[in-house]
Amino acid sequence: MATTDATPLAAANNRALIQQTVVPVLDTNAYAALDALHTLDLKFPGMARAVGGGGRITKLVVIDKDDQGAAGVLWLFSAALANTTHTANAALAIHDTDAATCIGAIVFGAYQDGANNQVSINATIDLYYQCAAADDALYGVLQTLGTPTHTASGLTVLLGAVLL
Repeated sequence: MATTDATPLAAANNRALIQQTVVPVLDTNAYAALDALHTLDLKFPGMARAVGGGGRITKLVVIDKDDQGAAGVLWLFSAALANTTHTANAALAIHDTDAATCIGAIVFGAYQDGANNQVSINATIDLYYQCAAADDALYGVLQTLGTPTHTASGLTVLLGAVLL
């Protein structure tokens, strides 16, 4: 199961800033391009002030502790995926009914390379969203555009937003 951590940052002009951190459980075999990186939905809870609320995504940070540096896509949805079976290390095939809840897909991959890891930072996102009527969370799936090999906890995903 993916682990999550919510960090409220500040409030300005009656808008709250939040960062959600998720560590997905990854397959440890080599991936092919366009594979899903994990089996369980990534859940970003608390992405609205109340159920059915919304916000604006402003930042995506992907920390690659395995130093693979493979580009990817974070697919985001306003509801948990009900009909899409995304299996780690298999091609991602989003079902039509789940595609209707897709709020966006954020590409990452311009990594800054450290000695032991790589970090991709996109702080120029301006993606408005609304959560499902009975939820305050967003849901996601990571898809690789490369051919990495990861450890089970090799990626950390941080999503920043302004709650409206």
